[in-house]
Amino acid sequence: MGLGWHLRRLNGVMTAAQGGTGGGHCLHVQLVPERDLAFAILTNHAEGWRLVQHVERKILESYETLALSPNQATGGNRGVSEDMRVHATRLAAQPALDQYAGRYERPPVTSYELRVEGGALRSGQTPGSSYVFYGPDVAYVSEEGAGGSYAGMPIEFIRESTGAVRWIRVNGRIARKA
Repeated sequence: MGLGWHLRRLNGVMTAAQGGTGGGHCLHVQLVPERDLAFAILTNHAEGWRLVQHVERKILESYETLALSPNQATGGNRGVSEDMRVHATRLAAQPALDQYAGRYERPPVTSYELRVEGGALRSGQTPGSSYVFYGPDVAYVSEEGAGGSYAGMPIEFIRESTGAVRWIRVNGRIARKA
């Protein structure tokens, strides 16, 4: 984060993005200072984040040949979710899932209940869907059972100094394991 801007590098070039959702709208503003590029995208669709990320990727690829590297973590919410299925490859061997199971709380807004079921890490917030790991402590919501709304959404687990999983980051917001 840089004073409220989500910073990342694409092919070594720094980008800064900001945005969000509210009142039925989804907004994304992005700056690429090294390339003298700035653009904004606004939509009023319930799943506008999918349109925003598609348009963002096309602008960056077409005008500046910038793109996410394979399996590049996106840092969660940059005003919109990223559909990780586009560039992330599922790990051949998923990690030990028990370490991620538990209840994560973000008072007063929400909590996440993760459980291991049928060899997959599942969440009550996205019924029937599971998390697919593509790197250490980074996953995305599978297509199965997600009803399309959350499929591809990035999930990040954060460890404390002892190495235990202590937090989950969903849509850029962090919840602590109870």
